[in-house]
Amino acid sequence: MEQAQKHLGHGHVSGLWAYQGSKPFVGRGRLYSAVGDTFHCPDPRSQEVFWKKRLYYRQDEAEVLDNQLTPAAVVNGKLFVGTILGEVCCLSAESGEVLWRAALDEPGLFQSAVVSGRVYASTGAGSLFSIETGDPGDDGWPMWGGSAAHNGLPSEVPQTAGLGR
Repeated sequence: MEQAQKHLGHGHVSGLWAYQGSKPFVGRGRLYSAVGDTFHCPDPRSQEVFWKKRLYYRQDEAEVLDNQLTPAAVVNGKLFVGTILGEVCCLSAESGEVLWRAALDEPGLFQSAVVSGRVYASTGAGSLFSIETGDPGDDGWPMWGGSAAHNGLPSEVPQTAGLGR
């Protein structure tokens, strides 16, 4: 616990269990990663930055490095990201443009699921929100952590393959 407190700022089991860090992944030749209050999208090979989007600003405008954003759920060319300030944000995976925001008024700590045009977001207060996206094509991220396919494996590889590696 001392090491966790020192390195992550979390000194209790529930805080460590909830901590997800940036949880980066590669999709369609891009790396997507949440760091602090900013979402990054670089080329994983050249490291050229396609876009970088800060999702909220603190009054002191200082760079935030702690986990303020959830890992993204990526479907239908969109990123669905929760914030510790109690929002779910939908961004364009191509440009990083914020397409919409939904206020939850409770801190988002966990990656959302996106199924059949709905985002399912759980909060640190224990609530589960279901948000209609307005697009039935928003589908394919049915659980926290996604699947092997969401970690950059080719789509022809069965989703159960490689999970034990």
